[in-house]
Amino acid sequence: MSKNIVSAPINAGGNSIVGDGNIVNFIDGLGILLQEYKDQLTNITNLINTFKPQTALKLLNDLEDRIKDIEIPQKELIKGKILYLKGLCKAEVDTYTKEDAASDFIKAYKLNKTDNVFRDRACIEYLNLQENEKSGLLADEILKDDEFNVSGWFVKWVLSDNLSETIKALPKKLIQNSDFIASLIFRIVRKEGFNSFEDLKQYSIEYKFDINEYKELTFANKLKWIINIDLLVNKFFSEFPLRYISGDKLIVENNTGLNYALQLLENYVLTLDKTELSDSITPYRFYYHYLRYLIKNEENDYLKLIDNYNNLKEIHWTFTVCVCQVLNHNKKFTEAIKILNEYKDKGGEITPEYYIFKAVVLDTLERYDDVEEMFLQYLNLKDIIDERTVLNFFYTFFNVQKKYADLDLFKREYDELQKKLYDFPELKELVKVTLKINFLDDKGEDVKKQLREIKIDNFSLIGCKTLIARNYEGLGLRREAISCLETFVDKEKISEELRLYIHFLIMQLYDRDDEGRKYKELLQLLKFWRENCDYVDESFLIVEHNLFLDINDLDNLEIIDVLLCKYFPENEQYQYFLLSAIDKKRDIEKIELFSETLKTSYENEILGVNVAILLLRNEANKQKAFSILYNLAQNKSNKNARRAYFTNSTIFTEFLEKFDEAKIGNWVVYSVDNVTDKVKITTNEGLQGKFIGKKVGDSFIEISRFSGVNNKIQILEIYNDAMSLFREITEEAHNPINELGFESMNFPTKVEDLEEFLKNHLGAQGTEHQRYINESLNEYYNCAKGFIEITKAVFNEDFIEAYNRLTLNSESKYTTIPSALTNNDIVEDYGLDFSTLLFFYDLETDFGFKFKHKFKISFQVKSALEQKIQELKVSPLSTLSVNITLDKVEKFIYPENINEIRIEYLEKVLQWIKNNCVVDNVMEKLELFPKLKENEKNFDSDFTKMLVDLMYMSSRQNFRLISSDSFIFINNLKINVNNNILNPEKYLKTYHVEKCDEIFYRQLLKWNYVGIEISFGVLKNEFVDFLAGKENYYLKAIDNLQFSLHSNPNIIYTCSKFLKEIYLFNSITIENKNRYAFDVIASSFNQMPIRIISIYEMTIKSEFKLLGDYYDEVVNVFSEVKRLYRIN
Repeated sequence: MSKNIVSAPINAGGNSIVGDGNIVNFIDGLGILLQEYKDQLTNITNLINTFKPQTALKLLNDLEDRIKDIEIPQKELIKGKILYLKGLCKAEVDTYTKEDAASDFIKAYKLNKTDNVFRDRACIEYLNLQENEKSGLLADEILKDDEFNVSGWFVKWVLSDNLSETIKALPKKLIQNSDFIASLIFRIVRKEGFNSFEDLKQYSIEYKFDINEYKELTFANKLKWIINIDLLVNKFFSEFPLRYISGDKLIVENNTGLNYALQLLENYVLTLDKTELSDSITPYRFYYHYLRYLIKNEENDYLKLIDNYNNLKEIHWTFTVCVCQVLNHNKKFTEAIKILNEYKDKGGEITPEYYIFKAVVLDTLERYDDVEEMFLQYLNLKDIIDERTVLNFFYTFFNVQKKYADLDLFKREYDELQKKLYDFPELKELVKVTLKINFLDDKGEDVKKQLREIKIDNFSLIGCKTLIARNYEGLGLRREAISCLETFVDKEKISEELRLYIHFLIMQLYDRDDEGRKYKELLQLLKFWRENCDYVDESFLIVEHNLFLDINDLDNLEIIDVLLCKYFPENEQYQYFLLSAIDKKRDIEKIELFSETLKTSYENEILGVNVAILLLRNEANKQKAFSILYNLAQNKSNKNARRAYFTNSTIFTEFLEKFDEAKIGNWVVYSVDNVTDKVKITTNEGLQGKFIGKKVGDSFIEISRFSGVNNKIQILEIYNDAMSLFREITEEAHNPINELGFESMNFPTKVEDLEEFLKNHLGAQGTEHQRYINESLNEYYNCAKGFIEITKAVFNEDFIEAYNRLTLNSESKYTTIPSALTNNDIVEDYGLDFSTLLFFYDLETDFGFKFKHKFKISFQVKSALEQKIQELKVSPLSTLSVNITLDKVEKFIYPENINEIRIEYLEKVLQWIKNNCVVDNVMEKLELFPKLKENEKNFDSDFTKMLVDLMYMSSRQNFRLISSDSFIFINNLKINVNNNILNPEKYLKTYHVEKCDEIFYRQLLKWNYVGIEISFGVLKNEFVDFLAGKENYYLKAIDNLQFSLHSNPNIIYTCSKFLKEIYLFNSITIENKNRYAFDVIASSFNQMPIRIISIYEMTIKSEFKLLGDYYDEVVNVFSEVKRLYRIN
């Protein structure tokens, strides 16, 4: 940007090149001068410090002329001072070259070699005159006396053959001097082959910038501002290489370095704009408006950018490509081509980038032949193809041609590329395989072999290494692509290659055919990217949202959704995301606060309805929820909104207003000659005006205009817009072919006819449904279905209803997993499924169990309870339900406070969870769940999430899921994973054996538990009460003896002992003894192996060998049962 700073360092501390203090020292050093000369130099100093170098230079020339022919003391010293100041002025005036300024500085030094300021500046300026030897000698001389001298070390470094080694030799004081290091970096970035600021690592330095050091631009610190503006802009360009951009928004946002550069440029331009340096800052104005445009996309910056480009005295390629980029963004492609052509016609330096950029613009204009010509011209620039050129081939020329070119074109260009020489053989191989894979549709085994033979370590540019990884992905070898990237990607630095690596991990996670399981690393990298990247990557945030939602990591989910709403505030989906996340955390206060920011008019009907229902369910901002539904439901095509408005009307009845007296804005329902109509009062004139002030029941006469007939109008109802909409939807719902999902019926007027009416209209459907329920329950009772399956099939995915119905309904059964089949190795972590949680809650509530473990539960368990409570709080009271079949209408009457009873129960269960459980996010399900969710229909329901959680928890190592669900148990066996399910009975008998007595087992029988172990004591107690006619569960105990339910061979000893007890009861007749014995043996025989039956028979005979006739009786009964089961 400035012609005179290529070789100049920013000096610091006592070595300032120029500044207020320096110039004052010049004047003070001339103490023997006449006051006249002091005053003139003071005036010149002030002019320089106020950026008036032209005026100062004129005065310096006048002063120089005046003392030329007169004799004054210390004339040579005065001439040196004047020359030095002239050098400062010439360095700022465009009509002088850097050589002109350098000559004055060196003349000043030669006139007074004892002045260290003159000496240090001359040391630098010899470089601008190409007098490197003199500069070096002077630097050596300086460093003999001043080992920390900035100018001396800068010159030594510039003239060094090994810059990195010279930097290592620098004094620590200079290494810590950020201004001096910035001067070195400024020169490094202009070296040929410099690619990015990452290259600074080879010099063991880094660029550091502190915006707090830039409060005010002065003449003394101007050079520091120039260098850092330049470095910040260069750093931005190296991180975001100039590329074709076309669309509504540029890719630049929240780039800290870019924002700093813009701040410096704004201050720099505004400070110098009205000074004598105004004409020289056009390049800075250009970059100021360019950077502003990148961030804000405002037309004013676009117009001023073009204006400043036209005012540039020298047009360099950087200016041209920047202005063309902005033209492209404004879809002015023809103008961009015109500027590119003018640049070339005026003799601008034609760099390789010229052909690249022009090719992209020509492609946009669909001048495809010209694109090919650009490629050939670019190719002919290169005698030997290097890595950078290869990247330009693929990421520019071939990338744009791929949209339209045929195989013939690529084959032609492939042939041209094969004729060229390459830096090394494998670079040529990379070109060949990349063309074959991506442009010649050759993805065979030979190409795979060629790609695998390329050694990535032979490439120096990360872009080429990345190209190899992309080729693996192009061949469907994603694992190899990821492995390839892992060899060179720095996972602690934001870069395009890291972004690609993350992208591949995301694809792997969602690809059903890819078994990659790097979800932990993916989450870590997404977080790193989010916290360290200068711009917001929406797609990555969405992935994080989905993954945190999958595992119900609500804290992180809220963080992500807050960011989505912050950066994309108009996105309705993201608003719902955040609202839903807060809802899952049950933070009503936050819901209230956030709801205030929500709009009431939604473009997306489904999102709007979901937002409204969520607010209503939480009883938060009911006014906002109602307004959303009302606005959506007014559109007759919004069937979901109209249905929601209708069904939720009982929640917001306060907004459905009726009035006694009519006013403007009201709806009035009235009758005329037995015809009912309605009108909205919008004016106080005409017929509408006559309604105003009238009340319900009032009537008035309206005379017909034409016939003069008196029409009596009577007011029937008065209500508001909300009620009018409700009535409108109600009328629609009565339409037999409505699309709202409702069906209306004309019920009989006589109550005695109602039951037959219901059976006729709904009985067939009810009978079919009841048949399905009965079949499903029978499958569950016979262990063909598990608890989670029956919950879905019969109980509408309501785990609470399923467990309570199965355990509290006397005609039901609750099946368990046999203790003999589960492993009870001691572990530290135990988890509960939904039914076991409810079971343990009952045990603590009714029997005083105090559990020793903190149980892990799925988030879905706690969420289901909380959601049920929410629904009950806002649901209208229903005290009647009916079950209608062709045979009968069953009525179920509930108490008036049924909702309160249910809420109280559920809140107690929640409190038990708080005391006894911790929520487990089951992170490991990310290895499978995203794949299934992406590829399976309806896989994202809460029910499915619950199932997946339980499947993963049940297969963890060093973990036991306490469950009675045979579905999970059997499924784990089928897929051959760890089957770490423990049934509740076995857990309780391990840790709470003192509580597992006959009373405990009686309660299990009362709760319809099937598959539990029945002891002799339990059998005897239940049998005795059975005989005595007391409350007993003997028949359920007998049912639990079935070998098919428990698989416990020891049951034969329990049964043998109990049979003996039966026969020893004196009060029972032999016939009844045999009948009871038959029941016991027959039940226990169910699916018992022949081997165990033989032992069973021998055991009974042994028990009865001393019981005389009873021996024969029981043996006969046993034989009878064997015949029943067809056992020889």
